[in-house]
Amino acid sequence: FSSKPGAYGTGLMPLMERGAWQTREELSDAVLLAGGWAYSTASPEGCAAPDAFRRRLQDTDLVLQNQDNREQDLFDASDYFEFQGGLVNAVTVISAAAPSAYVGDSSDPDRPQVRTLQSEALRVFRARVVNPKWLDAMQAHGYRGGLELAATVDALLGFSATAGVVSDWMFEEVAEQYAGGATRRFLERENPWALNAIVERLLEAEQRGLWQPRAATLEALRASFLDSETLLEAAAENPA
Repeated sequence: FSSKPGAYGTGLMPLMERGAWQTREELSDAVLLAGGWAYSTASPEGCAAPDAFRRRLQDTDLVLQNQDNREQDLFDASDYFEFQGGLVNAVTVISAAAPSAYVGDSSDPDRPQVRTLQSEALRVFRARVVNPKWLDAMQAHGYRGGLELAATVDALLGFSATAGVVSDWMFEEVAEQYAGGATRRFLERENPWALNAIVERLLEAEQRGLWQPRAATLEALRASFLDSETLLEAAAENPA
C-alpha cells in the first residue's frame, strides 16, 4: 500500500498546517484515503483499496520505521510523524489498541540498533531539541535558524497528536527555551514570523488538550503571542 500514482504523503501535513482537524479519527481517515492505494504484480499501476488497507491496519501489532542516516531525526521533518505517527494513530483508532512502535537505526551498518519510538523521542529531545549548543548554533543562521526552530515545534505537535510521545514536561521545556530567554530575543530580531508560529503551535497544543501547561507558562505564551503579533505588524509597516 502507498499513495496513488504521482502523489506523496499521508495527507496529514496539510491538515496540520491549516489546523483543519478536530479528532484522531479525522487524522486516521486522512491516512486511509491517502495511503490506501494497493499495488501488486497483478495491478502494477495500483488501485484504490482503502477498505483493504483498513483491514490490514486492524491486524497490525507493530509499526517500525527505519532510518539509515543521522542527518535528520524524528523532530527534524514532517515525514516522520506523517508516516510513522500517522500509522500509529490509524492502527490505534481502527483496532482500538495502540501498536508497539519502534525506530530502526542503521546509520552505522556494523552496529544497527532498534529503539522504541518513545525512547527515540526522548533521546532526540535531549540531544538536539533543547540542547543549548544546537539552539546557539541556530542563531548563527539568522532567519533560516528561526525556520528550523519552528519546524521542530511543528513536528513535536505532529507526533503528540498522532503517536502521543510528547509529554507535558517536554512542551514546558520547549515553551521556556523557544519562547523565552535568549532564543526569544534572537527570534524577535531575526525572524518574528517563526516566533509567532512557534507560540501559536504551543497554544494550539494546549487548546487541543495535548498538554496541560502550568498557569504561568500559559500566561507567558499568550503574552508572547500578542507581542509577536505586534512585531509582525511593525515589520509589515516597515519592510526594510
